[in-house]
Amino acid sequence: MDKLIIHWTPLPDATNYTIKVYRKGFIEELEVGQQNFLILDNIPGNESYRFAIKAQNVYGESEFSPISKASQKGILPPAPTHFRKEGNLFMWNNSLNLTNEGIQYQLYKGPHPNRLQEIGESTSDTTFFYFEPVTENTYFAVKAKNSFGESQSFSNIFSISNPTVKTSQIFDVYPSGDSTNIIIKYVAEVNRKPAKRTTLIIQDRSKTNWVEERIDCSPYINPDLEQYRLRLPTNQITGKELYLVEE
Repeated sequence: MDKLIIHWTPLPDATNYTIKVYRKGFIEELEVGQQNFLILDNIPGNESYRFAIKAQNVYGESEFSPISKASQKGILPPAPTHFRKEGNLFMWNNSLNLTNEGIQYQLYKGPHPNRLQEIGESTSDTTFFYFEPVTENTYFAVKAKNSFGESQSFSNIFSISNPTVKTSQIFDVYPSGDSTNIIIKYVAEVNRKPAKRTTLIIQDRSKTNWVEERIDCSPYINPDLEQYRLRLPTNQITGKELYLVEE
């Protein structure tokens, strides 16, 4: 039997930490005050534990961190959180540092969430530039790692769909009395017919739960001009987002 010491990087203004420990057969929550470590006694040498941490202060408490694994060999870092993409930049939140050593991050991608493989070199940053074109539906995720190994799970998995070429676009929108004319051009195929069915989406984003109206453009087609020409009441679209969906 021996001791297992779990420690983490303290958070500013935290007044208490709660540790959820997953032992064999039961779960225990322990409060440790402001100290940034927990000592578990009488630990068999071949036994490992899973745990998560949350912090409290006068304003409330955080969510529990992702579950991490610890044994006498060391502590694996928990998975990073809030993995996302903005332009060509992948970003994620720091993995909670449960040791005094640095954490590296490894990006993964694959054609399916169960078939992810490492890409690029690991980095200590929480950003990764990605410039390769996406030619099929692709899934991305990130793991944290230290000298004891990788986090047991991935971050949230992010998907990028294969971009499709639009065959129609909103060409012009102009008022006429109490109405508004919307001109939608399309790429014609045989007999000047559109390649795909086009639906106009009128979306009201002013409310918490977005409300949208869908209008099939087919009745408004003008094949001679290769256009849809819609005339709608102005108050139907004022302050709302317009976009097209093709099927």
